Amino acid sequence: MTSITSRKLKTTIAFVCSSFLVAIPAFAISLGDYSGLGSSAGAAGLRTNADLSVVIGRVIGALIGLLGIVFVVLLVYGGFIWMTAQGNEDKIKKAKSVITSAVVGLVVVFAAYAIASAVIEALSSATTEAPAATPATPPPGP
Repeated sequence: MTSITSRKLKTTIAFVCSSFLVAIPAFAISLGDYSGLGSSAGAAGLRTNADLSVVIGRVIGALIGLLGIVFVVLLVYGGFIWMTAQGNEDKIKKAKSVITSAVVGLVVVFAAYAIASAVIEALSSATTEAPAATPATPPPGP
C-alpha cells in the first residue's frame, strides 16, 4: 500500500470516528431558568429534573457506545490490512496485532464497566436509608 493510500485511509478513519463524536447528545443539568433551557425543554416535552446519577449513567452509556464503534473500526482496519497483505508476513503479523489489541481493549472496557456498575450499586445500596423499624408493642397485660 502506498503512503498516499495509507494517508487517505487514516484520514477517512479519523473522519468517521470524529463524526460519531458530534452525534453524542449534550446533557444540560439544571441551570435555573436563566438561559431559557428549562422552559424550552418543558415546551419540547423533555424532563428537566434529571438526577446526577442518571446523567452520569447516560454519559457512561454514550462512552461505551463510542468505544464499541472504535472496536468495530479497529476490527475492520485489521481485517483490511490482513486481506491486502498478499502473503506478506509482516503485514499479517501487524493485522493480527491490531485485531488482538482491539479484542483485549474491548474486554478491558467491559470489565471496567462491570466493576464500576458493581461499585456504584454497592455504594447506592449502602447510602439509601433502611426502612424505619416499627416499635415493639408490649404484650397485652392481665
